Amino acid sequence: MTPEFPEPFALHYDCLLKRLKLHGLQPETIALYSNGIRRAGAYFAYRIDALTREQLTDYFVHVVDQLSWSTLKHNLYGLKSTTRNLPPVAGATKLSQKPAKKTKATI
Repeated sequence: MTPEFPEPFALHYDCLLKRLKLHGLQPETIALYSNGIRRAGAYFAYRIDALTREQLTDYFVHVVDQLSWSTLKHNLYGLKSTTRNLPPVAGATKLSQKPAKKTKATI
């Protein structure tokens, strides 16, 4: 049985599955990542293309509280793999984006 998702999410989800397979990931890894994407999709009403840092933080705290660190790791990797090739959205934070380094002020 194939799950039915809202149209924008369904397109991104199908593309994700194809990219993961083409990257040579094992079926078990693809299943873990896709479970994480579906879980995040359900949590965010299937609108995961423009998430803020605060939304992601709240979601990951929820995952750790309800499930496990291992699940959090797979959800994070799955979400990263979806955002790598999506076009940027104003106000959204890429999951792979690192915060700017703080520099010491010279006196």
